[in-house]
Amino acid sequence: MLIDLHAHSTNTKDCFFDPHDVIQNGKKAGLDGCAFADTDFHEDFEELKSFGKENGMAVLFGREVCTSGGHLVAFAPDYRSLSSLPWESGSEPPKPEDVIEHINKIGGAVVAAHPYCREHEHNMGDGIFSLKGLAAIESENAARGKMTNDLAAEAAFSMQLPCCGGSDAKQTIEQIGAAATLFKKDVASETELIAELKAAAFWPVKVGDFPPKEERGYGRRDERGGRGRDRRGGSDHQYGGMRSDSAQGRPFDSTQGRPFNRAQGGRGGDRRDGQRGGRGGGFRGGNRDRGGNR
Repeated sequence: MLIDLHAHSTNTKDCFFDPHDVIQNGKKAGLDGCAFADTDFHEDFEELKSFGKENGMAVLFGREVCTSGGHLVAFAPDYRSLSSLPWESGSEPPKPEDVIEHINKIGGAVVAAHPYCREHEHNMGDGIFSLKGLAAIESENAARGKMTNDLAAEAAFSMQLPCCGGSDAKQTIEQIGAAATLFKKDVASETELIAELKAAAFWPVKVGDFPPKEERGYGRRDERGGRGRDRRGGSDHQYGGMRSDSAQGRPFDSTQGRPFNRAQGGRGGDRRDGQRGGRGGGFRGGNRDRGGNR
């Protein structure tokens, strides 16, 4: 099941998409569902769920929380429990640790959204390594550039956390579904979504090609005072949505330094032919099955 796990609408201050249009465009893009991650609560969430059902789309809801240490997407078994959050009465953004603790306490799940994006006032960056209790890390964000996503994937690999994907579209509605998450099982509710996130039975998928935003301030990790090595041991290039080792000519896997999910399978690939059978990604010469095998 293919779900855009990071959709926005007019309930986010810098987005002007009608949520009904988001659902319909997601359907046109070949999605099976979308999860709204707006910063404000959707009072009309039940009507939108019904609209999604009429259009053959699972419509889910979470909230993106802007913390003092980056952005988090929170999902709860009962979306209504996210209508009023403990930290919203304060004048300062909450600490990411407090958000994760609260959401996990109510039986929810938390995803780290674009942790290496530098366009926001409060960045997460390598601070992600100090966070406990995350369900996943967003490593395919269609609104962010390649380096931002690659650093997120590397962090997920180091932390042994699964990767997910979402469009995070706010400027161009056609970008809905440009990145998504492929779930092994069907997901029809927030409760089922949380269960699947905790089971780590999903893969991030890049769908099509969109020009990335210009990267700002990023170099190699050794130039940033990081872990002192070139990423993944050498130069690599994009090929069909997966990475290919330029020296060996084969895709990375968990034994080659590729940030695979804990569940079997990989980071996914892009879907260029528009056929639903190819949504697991893979090489242009052949699709992979849902288990990640060619």
